[in-house]
Order: sequence, then structure tokens, then C-alpha cells
Amino acid sequence: MAEALQTMRPHQPLGHRRPTGMLSLLLLLSLSVAPGCTSSGAPWAQARPIDSPLADLPTLENPREQDDKIIVRVVNGLLPQLGGHITHLAAGPRTLLVVYAEGGGEEVPPQPIALWLRGRGSSRSRLPQFTSGLVNPGNSQDWRVDLSPGDYLLSITLGATGDDQQQAVAHIIAR
Repeated sequence: MAEALQTMRPHQPLGHRRPTGMLSLLLLLSLSVAPGCTSSGAPWAQARPIDSPLADLPTLENPREQDDKIIVRVVNGLLPQLGGHITHLAAGPRTLLVVYAEGGGEEVPPQPIALWLRGRGSSRSRLPQFTSGLVNPGNSQDWRVDLSPGDYLLSITLGATGDDQQQAVAHIIAR
């Protein structure tokens, strides 16, 4: 029989033939469920979503502004006005006013900070990212960003090297 198959298609060696009919069905079944194992459906059907849902946080529709600039106030490495909220901003060019207020009673002297705004989750690769310049304690700085519609995370980096501490502290949704 092998010779008969070989004469039908002499340009293909026997070992490289594609199984057909009943043979391909048996091969498919043997690959889908191994002996001693059970199948409970496709593994991707039970996979978790790529983006975890946003925490159930209050919405901040109108963040504080000064001279048409959205105020991003930083105190002791935290965002007291934006942190713990989901902030909604209009998409497009915006100017953020980074105000780095000196906190009181710290054991470690205040360090310069930088802010990093980037896409959240699977949006990260398609959304722009922005980094502020270093802002010293007691100073403020204008930070121009051009937001595309999407979900963003805002992080603060403490220290001039950027190695000291970095954490996501605020969620921003641009529409």
C-alpha cells in the first residue's frame, strides 16, 4: 500500500504526507486529550482579562485648576487631590501645573521628584507617555501633555536618580 501511495504523488516522501479522513480524526482526538487527562474546554476561554478593572474609586470630574492649568499637587510623595480617585480629563493638549509642596515632619529631607504619565494595561503601547522634568521641593513647573483618548496611570519618582521609589498613584481617563 505504501508503494501505491508513493506512486500517486512521487514528489512527496511518505513521511511528510498529511493525514486524511479517519486517520486525521484519530490524530486530532489523541492530541486534544492525553491519556489520564480530562479536558474542560479551551484554555483561553478561562483566561483572565488582560486589563484588571479599575478599583471602585470615586470619580473626579473637575480637578482643581489655576489659569487654565490642572493642578497636580504633590505632598510627601503623594497626590492628595488626584490619588484615590479616577480623574476624567478632556483629550487633547493640556497643561498640568506640578506643585511640589514641602511636607512637614519628615525624617528624610525632601528630594526632587519627576512624574510619569503613561497608558494603562494593554493601552500602554498605543498611548503616548510623558515625563515631567525634575521638580524640587517648594517649586512648581508647567508640564505640557497631549492626551489621546484612553486610560492612563500617573506615577511619582522620588529622588534625582529615579531609582529610589516609583509607584502608580493616580488613574486618569481621557475622553
